[in-house]
Amino acid sequence: MRMFKTRLTTKKLITFAAVTLTLSLLTAGYIVLARPAVSHAATTVTQCTPQDQHPETNIVYCGLRGTATADLIKSLQTYYNQNSDKAADNTTHVHTGDLQTVYNFGGASPSMVKGMNTSNTFLAISNSNGTLTLNGRVIGTNMNIAGRWVKTDHTGFTHIVNDVYIRSYKIFFNATSDAVPTLVHINPTTGMADFAVWEWCGNLITFTPVKPPVKSLSCDSLTAEQGTIDNQNGTIDYSFVAKATAANTTITSFVFDFGDGTQSTITNNQTSAGAAHTYQLSDVARSLTATVTVNASGVTPKTCTAKVQLPAKTVPPVSKLECLQLTDEAQDTDKTTYIFTATARPTNTTISSYTFSFGDGTSQTVTTTSTTATSKLVTYAKGTTHLVQASVTGPLGTFTSDACKVSVTVPAVKAAAVTTLPNTGAGSVIGLFGVATAAGGLFHRFVLRRKFIV
Repeated sequence: MRMFKTRLTTKKLITFAAVTLTLSLLTAGYIVLARPAVSHAATTVTQCTPQDQHPETNIVYCGLRGTATADLIKSLQTYYNQNSDKAADNTTHVHTGDLQTVYNFGGASPSMVKGMNTSNTFLAISNSNGTLTLNGRVIGTNMNIAGRWVKTDHTGFTHIVNDVYIRSYKIFFNATSDAVPTLVHINPTTGMADFAVWEWCGNLITFTPVKPPVKSLSCDSLTAEQGTIDNQNGTIDYSFVAKATAANTTITSFVFDFGDGTQSTITNNQTSAGAAHTYQLSDVARSLTATVTVNASGVTPKTCTAKVQLPAKTVPPVSKLECLQLTDEAQDTDKTTYIFTATARPTNTTISSYTFSFGDGTSQTVTTTSTTATSKLVTYAKGTTHLVQASVTGPLGTFTSDACKVSVTVPAVKAAAVTTLPNTGAGSVIGLFGVATAAGGLFHRFVLRRKFIV
C-alpha cells in the first residue's frame, strides 16, 4: 500500500512537472522577441528559417522575403495584391482573404502599397521601449503589434479579422536592447511615418506618428572683396564668401550669380563657401549685384546679395620710341668731312643710346638720354657716296626710320686750269698791245710816286 501511494505520488509529481514546464514554455513563447510563440495545440509548425522560428503567429507565415529594401517592398506588395501569404514554401499554412484588411487597418491603402518604392519606404527599427526609429530619429511611439492568436483569452487584445488580434508592444520584448527590422512608409508630404510592417513576420505595427523636426535654412551673408585691377587686359578680380545656417537639414550647394551673366556652383555641405570671379571692365563705371543661392534638402532655397563696384576701363598710355630726323653738316669746303645729328622722341619711355652707321663700314654708339645726339667727325674720300643711318635705343628696343637716313656725296678732285689766248686776228693783237702799253704807263707812274714819297 505504501508502495502504491509512493508510486502515485511520484506519478503526480511527474505530471505536475510536465504541466508546469509546458506552461512555462508557452509563457516564454509569448515574450520571444518579434516571434510570439502562441501554440497551435494540435498543429505541427513548419520552421521558416531564417525569417521566423514561430511562423504560426505571423501575418505572413514565413515573413517578408529578401534582405534589400527593394526586395522587401516587392515581397509585401505581392502578398498584399494576392491577399494571401501563400508561397512556394508555404502551401499548408496559407491564410487567404485577410491580409488587405489587416494592413488597411494599420493605415495602408491599395494606392499606398502600390506606390511603395525605395524613395518613400525604408527599413527602420522597432525598439523594445515602444518607439519606431529611422536613422536614429524617433518617427513613432506607443507601438501595438498585430499577430495571429488562437488563445481563447484575448483580454487586452483588439480583434481585427479572423484570428488576427492587436496588442501592446510590451508583451513582445524581454530585453531593453531588443530591436526588430521594420519596413516603414513615409508620407512624402508630411514627412511622417504612416504604415509599418515587421520584416521577419509581416506583422502589422500601429503607432503614434511623430512629426519630423522643423527644417530651416537661412542665407546669412554674402561678402564681396575687390582684388587686382589689370589695366592692360581691362579686368578686375573679386572674391566672394557666403555664409548660411541650416537646422534639421543638409546644405547641398551654393550657386553664385556674379551679376554679369555668369554663374558658379559650389557643391558643399558646409555652412560657408567661397568663389572667385574676374570681371571685364567697360568704358564706364558700373555697379552690379552679385547673388548667392543656398540649397538644402527639403527646404526652400535662400539667397543673399552683395554690391560689386566696377571702375571704368583705363586705357593704358601708349609707349613708343621714334627716330625723327638725321641731318648732316659738311665741315670743309671740299665737303669731305661731316658731322651728323640725330633727333628722337620717346613717349612714356626713355632713351639709352644712339647708333650712327656711316655707310663706309664704320659706326659709332653715343650713350645719352637726350632727345638729340651728335656724331664724331667723319671724313670720306672724294668722289664717293654714302648712305648714313641713325637708330635710337631704349627699354622698348632699337628703332629707326626713313627720316633718319641721309645720302652723302663727296665731290671729285678738280683738274688744274690751262690758260690759252684766243686767236683774235690782227685787230685784236693791236688792241691787246694798246692795253699793255697803258698798263705799263700806269705802273711806271706808281713806282715814281712811291719813290718820291719815300
